[in-house]
Parts: sequence; structure tokens; C-alpha cells
Amino acid sequence: MAALAQRPLGKLQPEVLVEGPKMILEALHSGWVPTALVLDSKHLESNHGEIRALIDSLQASTDCMGWASTTEMGRISRLNSPPAVLGFFSQPLAEERKSDLPPWWLVLDRIQDPGNLGTLLRNADWFGFCGLICSPDTVDCYNSKVMQASMGSVFRIPVHYTPLTQENISRITGFSEQIFGPPTSGNHELGVSSGPWVVGADTRGVSMNNVTFPKEGGLLLVGNESKGLSDQAKALCRYFWAIPSYGNAESLNAAVAAGVCCYGIRLRTEQA
Repeated sequence: MAALAQRPLGKLQPEVLVEGPKMILEALHSGWVPTALVLDSKHLESNHGEIRALIDSLQASTDCMGWASTTEMGRISRLNSPPAVLGFFSQPLAEERKSDLPPWWLVLDRIQDPGNLGTLLRNADWFGFCGLICSPDTVDCYNSKVMQASMGSVFRIPVHYTPLTQENISRITGFSEQIFGPPTSGNHELGVSSGPWVVGADTRGVSMNNVTFPKEGGLLLVGNESKGLSDQAKALCRYFWAIPSYGNAESLNAAVAAGVCCYGIRLRTEQA
């Protein structure tokens, strides 16, 4: 198990390491299937709520459950402090999230910070987005820090890693390739054309206060924390959208900005 836990490129592997009782319960409740679960033996008689709930949830899966010492758990774990329980889960195929809301996707270009990606997953989960499409150089969504920051959303939100091309994104989302750039020449076109829209978050874009989004949904592109959207990603966008500033900060954190944008999309979507 220690060898499995230390493998690189988790997003390319068939199994995912999940650590801590809360995260494992989230995985189980989201339909993920454990292949192996290990509990720290000192918690065998634990009355801790999460541990007790976990043990009770696993009564039908005792064949994949085992025990280890704290020292052994430390050898397997990727966390600074060994958790009370960890496990390996089969990585499910990414499936589109079904919703009655207009279908929006987050498209992430070179997001590097694990905490940001975890928060972006929570944003997508909270605002009912269909899923995430990530450039190959975006941080691994199964990085232990990403998973912890997602607070369980990583188990519910489909994540696709692929080069950000019109063909790849259309294949995943079902949107026509005709919705992509080049960018419009005038701000007046926002709020006029029907969707789906391809919108890039950019400080030079149209103020979100002046936009009504189409009921057909679309794609929201979010760029690297320090460099923003790459030229390749910008070329995909038909529109650019900005969050108005009321103070003196140079910029917003990428995940915070995306959260504001997601809320704005849901708030300012054209009613059917």
C-alpha cells in the first residue's frame, strides 16, 4: 500500500488514495467503491462519531477492511499527521452531472495551487456546474491537498484533463464547435446573442453588472493564478467578463474570482 500511495500522476491511475474518516465517508456516500481500507488499530474501540459511522458503514465491506499501527499508517499517508483511516478507491469514469439548471462548465487553464483547485471544485459543486475541464498542466485533482480543500466535492464533480481545444471541449460537453471565438469586437453584443457562451474571466472584460447570461448555458474559462488565461485559451473565448472593483487590490485570487463569476452566472441567467 505504501508503494501505491507514493505513485505520481494520480489522475492517470485507476485507484485513488483517500485519507481521513470524513473524506472516506464522502466518497462512500458519493458512490465510490473501496478496494482497500485501513484503520489505525488504536481506534478499534473508538467512540468518535466519524470513526463509528465509518465502521458501521463498512459492515458489508469487511473483506476490504484491515488494521495497521500508527507507524504503519504514517508510511502510507501523504498527510503530515497520519489519519485514523485511509483507503484506496476505484476511480470512476467521469460522467456529466445532470441538473435542471442551464448547463455551465468550468474550464481551467494551468491552475497550479492545490487549494485553488479544491476550492474551484467546491464552487462547481455549490453552483450546480456540470463539471471541470482542465488543461493537462493543471494540478492533479487527486492530489491529497486538492482533495482535502474540496471538502468532498471531488467525489461528486466530473473532472476531465485534456488539451484545451475546440474539438476536445465540444466532445466532453456536447456543445457545438461553432460557439467558440474569435472574441467579439464590441461589448454591445453581450446579452444579445443566444447561447451557449464561451466566456473568459479577464480584468479587461465587460463588467458582470452589465451582462445577462443565456439559458442555454456555456463555458467559463479561468486562467493561471499569476499569468491569467493563455493565448490559446483566450482564442477559445467569444466574450470576456470582469468583476468590478470597489477598492484598491491589484487582483482577486483565482478561486475567489471564479466563485463570484459562478454566482453571477446563476444570478444573471435569462429566465426561460
